[in-house]
Amino acid sequence: MNLTGTIRRARAVVVMAVPLACLAASAVIRQSAERGHRLAMQALAHIHEKGLFGVPPDVAAARVWNKKLRADNDAAHSRSTLRTP
Repeated sequence: MNLTGTIRRARAVVVMAVPLACLAASAVIRQSAERGHRLAMQALAHIHEKGLFGVPPDVAAARVWNKKLRADNDAAHSRSTLRTP
């Protein structure tokens, strides 16, 4: 096999591997968000809003995650104000 054939095969592997890696990354971010990780919630809202990592744009899902993030931030703020002497 010549160099050109090797490069073509390598490109084909990359073209197939990158979307799979992106979907795997978005799945890990989703799992973290579902467990209450605030940064993951923010990232997942952005992913849905912009349609990143192989996830189609979904404004409604972005709103849901932003709403969950705000609720979690409000709860964290309430907990922190209760502890002040």
